[in-house]
Amino acid sequence: MPLLLLLFLSTVRSWDILFVNVFAGGSHQTIGAYTANVLADNGHSVTYVSANVPKYLRSQIKKVTLTETEKIGNNFLKIIDDPDFTIGKALSNIKIMLKLCGPFFQDPFVQHLMATSAKFDAMITLGALYDSCAFSLAHRLKIPGRITQFPAPATFPAQISSYGLPIYRSSVNHDGVTYQDNEDVKMSPLLRVKNMLKAAGIMLFEDIVQRFLIAPDIYPHVPEYPGYVALYKEVGLVLMHYHPLVDFPVPFGPGVVPLAGTLCTEYNPQDLSEELREFVDSSDGFVYISFGSHIHTLLDDEKEILIGAFAKMPFNIVWKMKFEVPNLPPNVRTFKWVAQTTLLRHPKLRAFITHGGYASKVEAMCAGAPMLVIPRVAFDQFLNAEQIRKRGLGDKIVSLRDSNVDEVYEKVMNISGPGITEQSKALQRQLLLTRTTEEQLLGYIDLTISGKKLLPGYQPFYEYFYLDIILVPVFTIFAMKYLVGQIRSLPLMS
Repeated sequence: MPLLLLLFLSTVRSWDILFVNVFAGGSHQTIGAYTANVLADNGHSVTYVSANVPKYLRSQIKKVTLTETEKIGNNFLKIIDDPDFTIGKALSNIKIMLKLCGPFFQDPFVQHLMATSAKFDAMITLGALYDSCAFSLAHRLKIPGRITQFPAPATFPAQISSYGLPIYRSSVNHDGVTYQDNEDVKMSPLLRVKNMLKAAGIMLFEDIVQRFLIAPDIYPHVPEYPGYVALYKEVGLVLMHYHPLVDFPVPFGPGVVPLAGTLCTEYNPQDLSEELREFVDSSDGFVYISFGSHIHTLLDDEKEILIGAFAKMPFNIVWKMKFEVPNLPPNVRTFKWVAQTTLLRHPKLRAFITHGGYASKVEAMCAGAPMLVIPRVAFDQFLNAEQIRKRGLGDKIVSLRDSNVDEVYEKVMNISGPGITEQSKALQRQLLLTRTTEEQLLGYIDLTISGKKLLPGYQPFYEYFYLDIILVPVFTIFAMKYLVGQIRSLPLMS
């Protein structure tokens, strides 16, 4: 018996996991922190290296801030958040943002890892654009397990393609098993042609960025850098920040784990401050408004529209705002920080006014909270706004500056009604039933660390390379040419 116990103990060991986030927004950090906390709660050693290290990481996790990438990234976010924002200002700083690999490798902690040849069982990256920076460090340190976390399906087609996963397609073949979509979302040939051209353009752009802007900052520190395509082929698992019920239902096969449903946590009133809890508990219902982790600035005329609409509402208003807002109606209070996942689950919540960021969208869906989406900057926020409107989960206002007090008031009152609320609650039930559990997540990571490579999950080659689309018109042209030639060669009938 002691021998058997010793044998069992020898096979169960703590993993040493290195999280690397060169720079990413709140949505990445939310999922990254969840995965890191699950690992730490189960006795594994976690080192979380990041710009803007999340505050909600477990105390036992080793936290390292990348000060230079944080400084550069936050400066870029300030430009986006500036009331005088212009595309020109943003473009002038994009090149600086694309060259974050240099500051990353010059960070003292990263230098220490390379100097000591630190040993880890796996690296988990956060942020698809900078995965090549992080994975080149994994290549240098010879870290065996490579796991990446993606913001959304097919956001970065070059990486998706390198994993052998489908680009803008609705089925995948893995070990002889075909994982396929619902028939309602099968893609027409015309849509596949459009997606093929879109993917080709994005992949070409990304290849130029990787080769000429990112790679030159990697080679001085990792001379043996094999290129980003070769690095991504070493990835064994993708933790995707999506859920088939939330996004379009693309099954990527067993090598891709959907984690958006993990944001469906339980309601815990102790997460709320005493002031906030008293404010919402004493109301007949409240509206929560937040424009994300980084976007705090609103133009004066936008504030006036919101304040005017709030003053007419029969609800209390919880406004997440970094700065004080003067002349607020008595039913409105601002808070610099709130436990959003908990607040959205409060039984008295009537509506959520949001910018439509990915994490906010999923957290609201997990809570069954009706949404009024007012997109601010990122292109996906506008897509999310339309998706939410079409699915009957809320409404949208594309431009707050072009709106008015009555429109904001009427849309909030409408989405707080029974129809949209029932639809939101129905999706919430489905998300709770189908979310990835902690045990499943740990099982996938265990397989990856053990050497089982769940990727790639290739489609049939003719679909993966769009040959069934490309060759059809080619064969048609040659067939028509052949037939015309045969007809012309026929003797004229007398």
